[in-house]
Amino acid sequence: MRILHYIPLLTKADDNIAVSVRAMLTETLRTAENHLLMPQKQLPEIKQAVISGTQAMLHTVDTPKGWELKKYLLLSKHIKKIIKEVHPDVVHVHACWDYPASVVEKVARNRKIITIVSPHGLLTTQVMEQDFMKKRLPRLLAYQNKMVRRSTSLLAMTTAEHEDICQTGMRAATRIETLETADGLLSVYRKALDSYYYNYITNEEKAFVSEAVRKAELPKETENLSFRRIFLYAWDEDVMPQLLEATNEQDIAMPPVPDIEKLSRYKNKKAKQRGALIDVNASVKKIKIPTTQQTEYAAVMLINKAASIGLKQLTLRHWLELNQLLHNVDFNEDVVAKELKRLGLKKNTRKIQKTLAKYYALPEGYNIF
Repeated sequence: MRILHYIPLLTKADDNIAVSVRAMLTETLRTAENHLLMPQKQLPEIKQAVISGTQAMLHTVDTPKGWELKKYLLLSKHIKKIIKEVHPDVVHVHACWDYPASVVEKVARNRKIITIVSPHGLLTTQVMEQDFMKKRLPRLLAYQNKMVRRSTSLLAMTTAEHEDICQTGMRAATRIETLETADGLLSVYRKALDSYYYNYITNEEKAFVSEAVRKAELPKETENLSFRRIFLYAWDEDVMPQLLEATNEQDIAMPPVPDIEKLSRYKNKKAKQRGALIDVNASVKKIKIPTTQQTEYAAVMLINKAASIGLKQLTLRHWLELNQLLHNVDFNEDVVAKELKRLGLKKNTRKIQKTLAKYYALPEGYNIF
């Protein structure tokens, strides 16, 4: 795991932030590759206080004063370059009311990198009320509100700070974590990475799962694959049994499978509907096939359900079930085709057949239309 920490320009009075960041760097020394990003004009004693004994790699950026547009454009360009070079898994921002911090968070988020923001006590109702109209409100409107709301999560140092942040109403309580132990910090990073693994999963890892489902030959060289992401993807696509069966049959060495159902993850807004296709709760069109033709009725119902859910929302399990339907079930294609045409599902059925032909080499003779 590669972590990039950003801290703003600090004064001697802000030594609590420096101490907190140093503690995080020290605790994750053996489990993460730590990088530290800070302004070039940072006090030498602050740099020393943060980095000493942490083995963190230091990166600096020239942060402008005032509102000089040219300097801010250069700031964004420099930050993009550093993030591209470091290629972190997580960007941890230790700042509030600091424009460069919002640029770091935005650049990382736009690159689909996990962003964690630690306000360090600076995001409370008491702080926000201080010189609100002249100082806080302009910054809230310009960048602070976006940084807080769009970051992956906020990390409070204590339970009291957690409650204070909740009172501001700037962030849903489900996205505010509390740091209590070193394991707590790592669990926050892991929770975020597991929740948004789809931003990192490679085409090779997706192909590994889909090939296992098709029972195709799997690659023997798996050093460049992340099995954690593969397991998460297989679980969300509802094909974990097929994955384990294929890897076992082909003697692919695999790490132990985590209990994904019990993993702490944020709610996935892109989640697909798991479960057997026939059992998925979806609003379908009324089928007019006599009960004596159960096989034809079941075939139309399955395609009807797939169209109602939306083909892009179908899991790999659903595609496998559709493939098995067209390959293995003996139904009257003329009856099914006539009913699908009446229901206005001819176009959807052709798309299904085209996809199955691409991924499962569905023979032409099985085509309904």
